[in-house]
Amino acid sequence: MKAKVSSKKMCVVDYVASADIGWGIAKYTWYLLKHLKEIAKEEGIEIVEISHGLVPQNFLRRELRKLLFINKIRRHRAHLYHAISPTLALPLLALGRRPCIVTVHDLNFLYHERKQVQLLSEFAYHKYVCEKCDDIIVIGNFWKDVLTRKMGITRKKIHVVYHGVDHDRFKPLPLKINKNEKRILFVRVRTHLPIKRRGIKLVLKAFKIVNDEIKNVKLLLLGKVDDTYVNALVRKFGIDKSRVKLLGFISEEKLPITYNMCDVIVNPPFDEFSLMILEGMACGVPIIASKHFEIPEYVDDAGILIDRMNVERLAEAILKVLTDDNLRESLIKKSLNRSRLFNWKKCAFNTFKIYEKHF
Repeated sequence: MKAKVSSKKMCVVDYVASADIGWGIAKYTWYLLKHLKEIAKEEGIEIVEISHGLVPQNFLRRELRKLLFINKIRRHRAHLYHAISPTLALPLLALGRRPCIVTVHDLNFLYHERKQVQLLSEFAYHKYVCEKCDDIIVIGNFWKDVLTRKMGITRKKIHVVYHGVDHDRFKPLPLKINKNEKRILFVRVRTHLPIKRRGIKLVLKAFKIVNDEIKNVKLLLLGKVDDTYVNALVRKFGIDKSRVKLLGFISEEKLPITYNMCDVIVNPPFDEFSLMILEGMACGVPIIASKHFEIPEYVDDAGILIDRMNVERLAEAILKVLTDDNLRESLIKKSLNRSRLFNWKKCAFNTFKIYEKHF
């Protein structure tokens, strides 16, 4: 089909679009832009990306980056603006850039310990952005209910658009691995949250229980971890150090191999939804995840959902998956079938439908 001549322009405002840096929002942005551009080309619409870049640690560099980012926005006029996070929507609203759509990936600050001043500050700016933006995209009905119930945002402008998974990349692979050794994968992500919030302590406690029952089992920790902290917990809980392996950062192209070599994937018990859940499911790996937030909307009955604070329940679930072949095969089949409901093309298509309201 011949593409139409470009007559409209849309700006997607993000931090960075990349599938290779281990940050879920950057991966979401990369896939969203990839498929949005395909759709927009057919519709004769130009998609322009305005990137803030990763936030520098240095205060002066951070403030300079903000100024440069605002100047980028000033230089662009478009028919529609889509901010990938509430923080990025603030300068759009301040400069009167409309219509303005924002993606709210989560509202975790409402569920983690915060100082009262910090909590009120985050609540205020999220509420302001959500009230002022023309439409809001959330990644699950759970967050739609939270925005309505806790912030009083009207439901009609909140749209649920589920995340996707790249099925060309994440799929079952015919690997030659040692079948006599069981592997549990625990994936860490880029985070500003204190390390204890990411569930490592709880997972190590559960692994100790599992390892007392099954000797030929290893816990693989993938991603950014504090080696000193982890090793101290391993010693404290009396775990054989050789049973815990720190994999560090693994590139996107090697992630499917890592998923496929494992017998079960454990989602961080203190976390909200993580893309590794869908990626693991697409690889046919059984998932054990929290029953909180939007996770049940993605996993449904294709995995084992547990209370995020229950060490014994987590250990019990891991042991069941590792020792019950019938359960394992059932979860593999369900994971593959369930994962096919989610893909990035559908995510982009449903996002574009929201854009079309404003054309």
